Amino acid sequence: MKKISQKESEIANTLNEKRQEAYLDIYKETEFSGFGILIDKELNVYKYMWNTAFNKETHNFSINNYLYQSKNKINYEELENFLIKELNIIEKDYSNNSNEMERYNEIVKLKSYINEFFNKELYESIKEKVSILIKEEL
Repeated sequence: MKKISQKESEIANTLNEKRQEAYLDIYKETEFSGFGILIDKELNVYKYMWNTAFNKETHNFSINNYLYQSKNKINYEELENFLIKELNIIEKDYSNNSNEMERYNEIVKLKSYINEFFNKELYESIKEKVSILIKEEL
C-alpha cells in the first residue's frame, strides 16, 4: 500500500468524496483509535486509520491520521460473491454487537443491494477477505 496522506483535512475530504459512491466502507472505532477500509466506485481499496498517541518528549497527546491506497484494485464480482453468497448478507441476521468500547460499522452499496450493519464478526470477515482479494496485508 502507498501512503496518500497524514493530514486530517485531506483524509476527511478524500473519504467524504469517495463515500458517496463507494461499494464498501467498513470501520472499527475505539475511544483512542480507528481503522477502516473503503472500496470506491473505481474499485480502488483504501485503508484509513487514526490513533491518539503520547509523545514522551513533549509530554503531550496527539492524534495521528493515515490514508493508504492499495496497489491493487479489487474485482467487483469476487467482492459481491463473497458478500452475498458466502456471508449471505441479504438473508442472514447480523445483529448489532457494537458497544461503548468498540464500535463497528459496515456500509455496503452493491449494484443490487444496499444495507448498513454494526457487527464485529462481519467487519473481521470482510477485512480478512479484502486483504486476500487484493493480495496485500491491511
